[in-house]
Amino acid sequence: MKRATGALVAVALATAGCASAVHPFASPPRTTSPSPSPSAFCGGTARATAGRPVLSAIQFVSASDGWAVGSDRIMHTTDGGRHWQAQFVASPAAQLRSVDFTDARHGWVTGSTRLLATTDGGAHWRSLPEPCQPIRTVNFVNSRDGFAVAGGTAPDLSQPPFTAEPHTRGILLRSTDGGLHWRRLPAPADVQAACFSDLAKGWLGASGNIYGTVNGGRTWSLAIASRSAQGLHGTAGLECTGAGAAWAVVSGPGAGLGHVPQIGYHTSGTTWRPVFAEQYFPHPSASTRAESPSSYPGPFSAVSPSQAVFLGWCPVCSATSRPPEQRPVPEEVALRGGATLVRGRFVAGLARATGVAFVTVRDGWVVGIHQPSGATSMIVHTADGGRSWQVQYTMGSAF
Repeated sequence: MKRATGALVAVALATAGCASAVHPFASPPRTTSPSPSPSAFCGGTARATAGRPVLSAIQFVSASDGWAVGSDRIMHTTDGGRHWQAQFVASPAAQLRSVDFTDARHGWVTGSTRLLATTDGGAHWRSLPEPCQPIRTVNFVNSRDGFAVAGGTAPDLSQPPFTAEPHTRGILLRSTDGGLHWRRLPAPADVQAACFSDLAKGWLGASGNIYGTVNGGRTWSLAIASRSAQGLHGTAGLECTGAGAAWAVVSGPGAGLGHVPQIGYHTSGTTWRPVFAEQYFPHPSASTRAESPSSYPGPFSAVSPSQAVFLGWCPVCSATSRPPEQRPVPEEVALRGGATLVRGRFVAGLARATGVAFVTVRDGWVVGIHQPSGATSMIVHTADGGRSWQVQYTMGSAF
């Protein structure tokens, strides 16, 4: 692997236009209309359109307690998904996209028009004031200290690559009061993803590159450079698992004949090494012959510092004429820090995956689209490492 070292990124701290407006911490009713958008405080025009309803993210803090979010709702289960209950319902324009819990009580949900938080496991969700550039995703280290990716382009979750992170023009923020106030941190341009193991150690995806910090984001060191020969940039997704360990997928730029360049990486806290790559493309910087889960990258779940589950997407498999055994959401399990890859089966019932959460490599949940047309969104569960799947929840036009 070609690794750049010693390159420190020093960016002047810019706070103008990113201070949060302060307004009451009020619990919304069960069904609400969107709260004031950032434009109410920043003099801009917020744009939020309600597309097709899609469950976009899922997280479990234990084998029983989990949350799924998407479009206009937050779903909760306390029995491993056998029963799902709506904790919060908003206007479809909210376009809820990501969820982050530090424990069974403290969690945050982001959307196109609002940032929500709970301190009681979702019994009450509160609207937080947002900075001028709306927050896309958050990563909290504890109930008060967290980091966020804000601003940038807002992707359509009904279309690939099915991510809440911006592709370009994102910035990095930090909060020390549970998300009530945010300040901008110095960071490389075009922030796409960020995760922290603690208040000092973290990783950043920006312009398809991966950077590391050991001082809470004051400076960043380039760890993986992914610029193409044409000078274009891809997209970097990250998940931290503690003690500086993390997993990543760097994809793009571009595509060819139904394939997207992609490389999966793992680090135990120091150097990164590739664990798989899309072999259709040459990857001079990735010395691995292990094949990626599919021709298109999908979401992934970091189970532990040494284990992760990756999903893919196969557009040519999405035709309704394909037989059931050729489902288009393949699964791949990385063990021993990616030294061992186990090719799983297809996630039955889904044409596209938008989010995944595994608490062990056998016990996991996937949210996604049932049909290529995107008409139905589902939660499916496996207890045997993907050999069998059960539909737990279907999102229709009403509950």
